[in-house]
Amino acid sequence: MNHVKGLLALMHFGTYGHRYQSRTIREHREELELVLDGQAICQVDGEQFVVGPGHLIWHRSGERTIHSNARSDDYECLILAFEIEPGRIATPPRLSYWDGIISPRQFCDDALAHFARHTAPSVDFCRYLYGCCKVHAQPVSTDRTLPDRVLHRALGFIADHYRGAISVADIARAAHVSESHLHTLFRERLGRTPHQVLVQYRMEEAVGMLMRKQPIKQVVNACGFESESGFIRAFKKKYGVPPGAYRRAEPSIGSAPSQPIMNLA
Repeated sequence: MNHVKGLLALMHFGTYGHRYQSRTIREHREELELVLDGQAICQVDGEQFVVGPGHLIWHRSGERTIHSNARSDDYECLILAFEIEPGRIATPPRLSYWDGIISPRQFCDDALAHFARHTAPSVDFCRYLYGCCKVHAQPVSTDRTLPDRVLHRALGFIADHYRGAISVADIARAAHVSESHLHTLFRERLGRTPHQVLVQYRMEEAVGMLMRKQPIKQVVNACGFESESGFIRAFKKKYGVPPGAYRRAEPSIGSAPSQPIMNLA
């Protein structure tokens, strides 16, 4: 982390109906994209990977950012760009999954709120952000071995269908493996179960809708939960408060704090 010189960008980004093209990371920079909602495409060594809520993509100089998929689905992400010492190479994996008690969206909100309270980000704050992302990065292999192809199919199916009434059995069928094999693979590669990943996708979608002040019944219907009571229990278990209280306590996305630091040119 000592090679981090400063913070060039800290911003919430959303496509909101617009198609987004990738861009190339400039020299002496590292840029992270923490996906909060929706899905997009990340190219790694000529291969395309579907990324969705919870994925953390670590770009180095000369690499390209994520871009819209063929359907131009909406997605949101937190962008963090760091200035680094010349000649220093980052070690984190290019494609990771956020792993930790705090959710990606909460990390996004906390980072932006902290920045809003300070006139300029200190080097210590920059290195803190960098270190948090590094610590929470659970590698997702980009090798095209059979287990990784299975994992890719499973994550792609979840990203495409998490808003519907899908089960772990449906995910296993889409990945062409048994449920027990799928559980083992997710535990080994992601440190969590297929159901936990599915719930993470749904919860990130739900939080986004709550922050946009949408009714809880609409959130339940749009996020694949079986009932309103089940959603409320699951939400309170994960975030410590019921969704209604969370919505009242959080500002809407349209009223993000202050002006984010931004220098992506």
